[in-house]
Amino acid sequence: MKHKSLLTIIVGILLVASSVVSAQNITGRITANGKPLSGVAVSDGCEITQTDNDGHYALMSDKRNGYVFYTIPSGYEPEVKDGFSPQFWHRLNSVNVADKEVHDFRLKKVNNRKFRFIVGSDAHLAARSKDVQQFSD
Repeated sequence: MKHKSLLTIIVGILLVASSVVSAQNITGRITANGKPLSGVAVSDGCEITQTDNDGHYALMSDKRNGYVFYTIPSGYEPEVKDGFSPQFWHRLNSVNVADKEVHDFRLKKVNNRKFRFIVGSDAHLAARSKDVQQFSD
């Protein structure tokens, strides 16, 4: 009798775990030079998760923003498409929450401890509420 109860509990836990995993509608893997990267944050702009030890991630997205992206870990850089576009995000294929999607990302290991950072902005000043004075201050 004890064995049946234990077996029932184990089966119940497995069913719950499998339903949680299957509820994820955006999944993928992040690798660098073919090796998995763990602990990389992945988001759809609302939900956020991290990659596991095998580089896999899974999240349940309402798909309202239409994309999935990851934060670039130190010591890595994303693949670059056409020599210009860093591939750290993917547009989602569907707005239907029931549609499951797989979006993998590949990075390469680099020494990026020394870098230059350029900031640009486009300030729109319209002489409202002393915004010109606030900007100059």
